Amino acid sequence: MPVSAHYHPRPSYPSLGRRFFTVASPARFDGLKIRYRNQRWADRLGLGEFGDAEWLAHFGRFEPLPDNLTEALALPYHGHQFHRYNPDLGDGRGVVLAELIDPEDERRLVLNTKGSGETAFSRDLDGRLTLKGAIREALAAEMLEALGVYTSKILSIVETGETVYRPDEPRPQRGAVIVRLSHGMLRIGSFQRLAAMGDVEALQALTAFATTEYLPEARSKPAKKCGAALMAAASDRLARMVAGWMVAGFAHGVLNTDNMSITGESFDFGPYHFLSTYDRAFVPASFDENGLYAFGRQPTEVLWDVQQLARALAPVAPARALAEPVGQFRSAFVEHLRRSFLGRIGIAPRSEAEDDALVEEVFAYVSGHAVPYQQFLHDWHGDALGVARAAHSPAAPHYQDSAFTELRQRFADRRPASDDADPFFRRPAPCVLDDATIRSICTAIDERDDWEPFTAKLDEIDRTRRALRIDPGVHGHLPLI
Repeated sequence: MPVSAHYHPRPSYPSLGRRFFTVASPARFDGLKIRYRNQRWADRLGLGEFGDAEWLAHFGRFEPLPDNLTEALALPYHGHQFHRYNPDLGDGRGVVLAELIDPEDERRLVLNTKGSGETAFSRDLDGRLTLKGAIREALAAEMLEALGVYTSKILSIVETGETVYRPDEPRPQRGAVIVRLSHGMLRIGSFQRLAAMGDVEALQALTAFATTEYLPEARSKPAKKCGAALMAAASDRLARMVAGWMVAGFAHGVLNTDNMSITGESFDFGPYHFLSTYDRAFVPASFDENGLYAFGRQPTEVLWDVQQLARALAPVAPARALAEPVGQFRSAFVEHLRRSFLGRIGIAPRSEAEDDALVEEVFAYVSGHAVPYQQFLHDWHGDALGVARAAHSPAAPHYQDSAFTELRQRFADRRPASDDADPFFRRPAPCVLDDATIRSICTAIDERDDWEPFTAKLDEIDRTRRALRIDPGVHGHLPLI
């Protein structure tokens, strides 16, 4: 088997026991075709030497990776969906395939699927995924990673050869299965399930497992304090995640507790949207009739989810230890918002008060004057080209407005984070991932089987990632462990 020395298998889920998962039998598909392989991450994890046959064997037919999980596992969980508790959830169309150690930062990575068929938690659903849905997920993950937002990654898209029917689609869709990379698939709803069942022993076991395997900053705490350590780590990570979304102009759309990972990773992208203008009232999900998960409400709603985690952990941690991270969520969010914004716009930090004032003024300006948000961040990226680039920008008329005068001076007074200007910022416009672009990519694939626009957009996103050079230890991402 052509794995390299970078491949480090480390299965851990079986140590928990069968009450924490069910064994699943992924579907068998005919007509498998590799449509996307994330070669950068495959190389990093020692899987880059797979040929097409090995790739399809493991990520299309779900054969076990060497020295890894021997069976696919489906995980159970509960969750609040639009604030209504639902105990009938779980991995209904995905399974955990493998667990690895990232050789670069020594953190655990989980390979899990979406669209791999029915499991014990499917509830009469077909467990399938459309190719269009797979493409949308890959684009979202790549774009978020490029913008410095902590996110799961898409390792693979394999077209299944099946036809998938969806009530919201006018005609049958091509089917696909994706394999995701994440730093753990435990959700807030995983803990809510055990709390609702009153199984304190299992809740304690899952809490200890989570802190040991997925939360390095909580790993050194004694067993009797792992509930409090998990709460503190998860709260801070989720504050960082949603701060990254707000700076990226990203609306997730479905902020249910079963979509909130305790590792603070963005994942499970459904009706997402990258905003063209900074519209706090924008609602990406058509089924969100009351706008509960509107873009501007995301910090409040993620905090609400964090509060549900505190309630779930109440049987295994002191109330005061759980309440403290909840109370600190807003200040943590502000801190991460500041750091994420400075990283995205390429400006060196000053005092917290000055930096917070700049962030507040920028968001007030772009939301109050319908300024193209992604264009604004590109125009005023803090390298030596900033002023000249803004003068020739498509959004230049906005910068001539008297309302921009004070903010213009703030930028003039700031020092760039790097004196080395990337040629990417000589472009007149940034890389954007708007709905029209996604529709165009999906149409080209659906109607002509033309994958060039998809590949070209991924290349452009990767160029953005390399140009922004957001330091993982300073801005946005978690520090490397």
